[in-house]
Amino acid sequence: TDARGKQLFQAAEEWIMDTDDPSFFSFQSICDHLHLDPGYMRHGFMRWKTARLSRQVSNCLKIPNRRVG
Repeated sequence: TDARGKQLFQAAEEWIMDTDDPSFFSFQSICDHLHLDPGYMRHGFMRWKTARLSRQVSNCLKIPNRRVG
């Protein structure tokens, strides 16, 4: 949730979503080596991210409003 964590998360997401990287250490290459479907993995990561974000929003809505006065 801090700035550094958000930066690392963004970099990881970009690495996962990149489909044009021909390098040996690309997400696509690693998935191929491990016999994993990279499209399926990407879809799962995006579902996880969406669920995580919606959970954060719902948790924020549970906090009661307090009056200052």
